[in-house]
Amino acid sequence: MRLWSIPTLFALAAVTGALLPAQRPPARSEPVLNQGLSAEADAPANPARNESTAEPLAAPPTTSANGQIRADLEVLTNVLEQYRKSGNRMGEAGTLCALANSYDAMNQQQKAIEHLQLALVIFREKGTRQDEARTLSRIGDVYRVWGFPDQAAHFYRDSLVVFSKTDDSQGRAVAFNNLGVAYLALGNKKKSIEYLDQALSFYRARNDHRAVALTLNNLGMVSSSLANDPQKALSYFLRAMTELQLTDDRDSEGTVLDNIGAVCVKLGQRDMAELSFDRAMELFRRTGDTQGEVRVRRHLRKLAESGTLASSTQSALAAP
Repeated sequence: MRLWSIPTLFALAAVTGALLPAQRPPARSEPVLNQGLSAEADAPANPARNESTAEPLAAPPTTSANGQIRADLEVLTNVLEQYRKSGNRMGEAGTLCALANSYDAMNQQQKAIEHLQLALVIFREKGTRQDEARTLSRIGDVYRVWGFPDQAAHFYRDSLVVFSKTDDSQGRAVAFNNLGVAYLALGNKKKSIEYLDQALSFYRARNDHRAVALTLNNLGMVSSSLANDPQKALSYFLRAMTELQLTDDRDSEGTVLDNIGAVCVKLGQRDMAELSFDRAMELFRRTGDTQGEVRVRRHLRKLAESGTLASSTQSALAAP
């Protein structure tokens, strides 16, 4: 039996009439979690290349995953042709967004952006403001992860203008957060804090513990890498951990613990750093996040170069 991915199922259901046009797959945009803070005293590598959307950075698609995505692309391309023949513009736009997500998963960012731009034209033509705003924000996501924070910031700003004409406060908060991350990558401390604080206010009002934690983590990154204030960064990271304890997001918890370890190294708190790295490694192993494990091992090696680690931590370094 063939197993279809979620975007493909949405598109197929829309073709058969099982979904109303308004239920098409939306342009995906989520608050981003920064990760990969350097354990050295200097600033971390460009965070635009070291993080993702709300979930920590995933490993590149495996061969089997690539095969599934290619199969989805074929199906979605056929669906798109049917919508174009029938003149269903909203169905066409939704399928273009689904195609963009698939291309993005294949690391074909230029194609992803091209399809999102085509969808954007339709949403503007139809006057669906929320779809327009979310698509602009999604284009910003692709540019940011691709390593072009200046272009990302441009699209996030445009999305906020359109969001202001809708009642989509959730989408607006996501754009505030991700714009703050783009400005972090651009080295603009003032604007980064400004937009992250606006996102944080919204998430606190909604009692969204996970989003609060991600935003606090991002503020910690600003404090460490731009403000050179590791003590304040540690305060943000610890508050983020408190929020994550109320969720089941162990991957993000591992990322924040890794960041805590890195700032503790800067503060000379070696014991706390080692404990944080050990706990992060444990969580990443439990969730199968191999990239998270690689980041922690890199930080542990830096720590080992400047002193003696516990035997348990040395064992972690020796793991494949």
